[in-house]
Amino acid sequence: MLPVGTKTSGRPAQRWLSSLVTGLIVVAWSANAWAASGDEPPPPPAAQETSRAERVRVLHDKAFEHYDAKRYAEAAAYFEEAAKIEPSPELLWNAARAHDRAGQRNEAVAWYQQFLNQASEPEQQLATARARVAILTMEMREPSGFDAPRWPGWVAVAAGTALAVGGALMMSDASSRHDTLTGPIQAMNGRSSHPTHSYREIRRESSNIQETQDAGVALLATGIGLTVGGAAWVLAPRADDERPATPSSDLPAEP
Repeated sequence: MLPVGTKTSGRPAQRWLSSLVTGLIVVAWSANAWAASGDEPPPPPAAQETSRAERVRVLHDKAFEHYDAKRYAEAAAYFEEAAKIEPSPELLWNAARAHDRAGQRNEAVAWYQQFLNQASEPEQQLATARARVAILTMEMREPSGFDAPRWPGWVAVAAGTALAVGGALMMSDASSRHDTLTGPIQAMNGRSSHPTHSYREIRRESSNIQETQDAGVALLATGIGLTVGGAAWVLAPRADDERPATPSSDLPAEP
């Protein structure tokens, strides 16, 4: 018992009360921050597995919708996404087949290789995958053309066409002028009683007609050559052209 008149110190009580208030403030702030962030505790493993399987099933169904409609590139994208979630041999095979049918060689070879690395059966699919890898790899190694723009070919076609038309017109003009000269030539040879041209005039006109004829033939031949050469340049395969892949066998994707 304290002596009469002795005052008790309030400092311990004040410290305890201050600590309690501070703790409550920290707890309240943490709760508000968690609620504001919207984070939820992770689902249990069973729920995660169900969600994953459902996602794969949805992607698989969408992939086959495109595959059955022969939209193979779109189907391949869905098969790929599903295979990244669940890399089963069936999904790897389906992704490879879709890329193969879409003519996408690099992607098809990559997915066939993944399938071969994981699958051990059936033998028919394994044999097909190996054969397709060999064929597609060989096709990718073959040179598909040279690297050059096509516009010079189009210029040559246009110029050649113009020259050929010009040459044909000159030949037609020469033929027409030759026909009009027939009368004076006959008169000069005594077949007509009224010559209209002198011998010199007929010789000069005949020479001009022959020169026009020769020039027309040269222009026509040059024009045809340019047109053919330009067309060959335009139609020649380029290195960046996408050649269609060799059709694959009729093995379908796995349902």
